[in-house]
Amino acid sequence: MMGKEGFSESAEGGVLSLGSLRYRIRPLRADDLHSLGECFLRLSTTSRRHRFLGTKRALSDMELEYFSNADQCDHIALAALALDEAGAEHALYGAARCFRLAPGGADAELSIAVADTAQGIGLGGQLLARLIETARGQGIHRFVFEVMESNTAMRALAARFGSKTRSIFAGVVSYELLLSEAAPTEAEPQRAMGKGASFAELERAWLSASEQQARFGSLVAEITVDWMRLLDPASRFDSILQQSGRESTPTTD
Repeated sequence: MMGKEGFSESAEGGVLSLGSLRYRIRPLRADDLHSLGECFLRLSTTSRRHRFLGTKRALSDMELEYFSNADQCDHIALAALALDEAGAEHALYGAARCFRLAPGGADAELSIAVADTAQGIGLGGQLLARLIETARGQGIHRFVFEVMESNTAMRALAARFGSKTRSIFAGVVSYELLLSEAAPTEAEPQRAMGKGASFAELERAWLSASEQQARFGSLVAEITVDWMRLLDPASRFDSILQQSGRESTPTTD
């Protein structure tokens, strides 16, 4: 069984550029207690409920002490810290941890929390990938965890890493993740039409939307004409369409 020396270089932190900030992922330390408390305050009511499976207004001093004093063996914890322009850590935006179900055992309970302002940029996936790598090196073979059904982001992350559903009860989904099989699939890239979009990209998007609208309008017109012909074969729609410049389709009796 390995102790703190079991951390790989990647777990100790390289710099990640995600969203508009740079982050470092490293083992959570006892002196991160204050930053951990500030990170909890960055969680919305919904994020707190998803993380703790119920209402959680505050972390007690005892809880903060426990969460920040991971022994990095039976309780492994990683933190994601935002960096300033000089590369110094200035705020904690997420944490991932696992607790062995039995001291020295192969199974551990997983939990992840990411501040709302840092969600949707891939930080949770990076934390989970680093935690899996570290836990493997410490002899952990399986993660078990529970997720509220309404927590679609965490459920998508669980599926992406190959987690299997064990049960669903009272709005809570129970998962297991075998670390030997954990292999994140790449999420399909999303290209946003934001500030960085070129004029050509915007033009193509506008033309595509216009073309779809025109095709839909044409289809509606054709269906209307066909219905009128069916209801009244002697209708004057053909002559009206010819006068307007639109070709009519001959029909056979």
